Amino acid sequence: MIRQILLFIFVAFGVLPISAKEKVSQATLDSLFEVGVGIAEHGRFDKSNAYLEALTKVYKMPLVFKYKIYSRIAVNYNLAGDYQMMYKYLSKFRSKEELAHLYPLTLLPREQIERSYYDVTVPFTVDSLYNEKNFGGCEISIPVEIDGKEEMFVMDNGMTKYSTVTESFAQEHGIRPIGYNGQTFGTINESSMWLGIADSIKVGRLVIRNLIFCVVPDDNITSSVLNYNAYLGANFFRLVGEMVFDNRRRTVTFPFIQRPHQSNMTINALGEHFAEVELDGNNLLFHFDLGYTQTSLTSNYYQRFKTDIEKSCRAGAAVVGGVGGTNTILVYYKKHPTIYFNGVAFMPPTVLINTVRDHNEGSEYGKLGNDFLLSYRRVILNLQQMYMMVE
Repeated sequence: MIRQILLFIFVAFGVLPISAKEKVSQATLDSLFEVGVGIAEHGRFDKSNAYLEALTKVYKMPLVFKYKIYSRIAVNYNLAGDYQMMYKYLSKFRSKEELAHLYPLTLLPREQIERSYYDVTVPFTVDSLYNEKNFGGCEISIPVEIDGKEEMFVMDNGMTKYSTVTESFAQEHGIRPIGYNGQTFGTINESSMWLGIADSIKVGRLVIRNLIFCVVPDDNITSSVLNYNAYLGANFFRLVGEMVFDNRRRTVTFPFIQRPHQSNMTINALGEHFAEVELDGNNLLFHFDLGYTQTSLTSNYYQRFKTDIEKSCRAGAAVVGGVGGTNTILVYYKKHPTIYFNGVAFMPPTVLINTVRDHNEGSEYGKLGNDFLLSYRRVILNLQQMYMMVE
């Protein structure tokens, strides 16, 4: 324990002791590694990287475990948008041939934001979605100037690495290919894609430079209830930091001065965001994703509470969609749940319970969508510092 405390001090002050490396058990190494991962899960990527790098200097470890540390550091740099450093750490244990597809990212200028010396406020639009006259939730979009044209972009932190547009939109708005082609995975299926870059976009007086976009074929963003072709993804959310949603005025403000708050959210290695809520007396991990039009419960929740659900909840069918297409699945409907976040209640009239596990579902029991964010008078969200406050 003393050694671990000293390690934190050494990392904090940027120095390491000059001494022989200490040999410890694999269980200790695993525990120390998880501490570093825990730091990253709260968005403190620089601190996590410094801590994990220090482990390799202080402790003797198998080469495969050192590579595990380098891999996690690369993940942190990827989430932070530093692709040069991501490539550097991956190249410590992977060949240039294996990393050839990533090399174009290393040649790009860093994504960055230019702020005015005051708060920037823009209106947001809420589009209600219907499927066969059934309310399907909402999408939130804001006006963005790109290539001299104003377009509405959906706000979707569920696009975990990059913002996303269709090919026709990219061609019409000056988003240039960077030489990276591959596959992307959506709610239903996978799609071909290429990466592009926009020299600048403007949100009010905010200027976002060098934003990276995942570009997919026009017919591969489909849904039975919406038709959008431009999404601001998690790279945008991380750059802007604090956002204040005023749901009465339907505005979102990007403060010039970012207020510090203790982290109450987490981010995983895939870039997905999570919050802990209370439902029916149980503390449960929920995925927070503005790409979800409505809050729902996952197949994990269904499997855990299956007996009660099948007795008390109405069965039905639901259409889900996104990158890759649409699908119809068996669901149940839970009436009048009360979900508490930070002690504040969110009471949707009904939530859908999924019975089918989608390919990107993890250990979460639910998904907090736009209806959650819109139910409060005001929401302060910062996915750079990993906190959310609701009023």
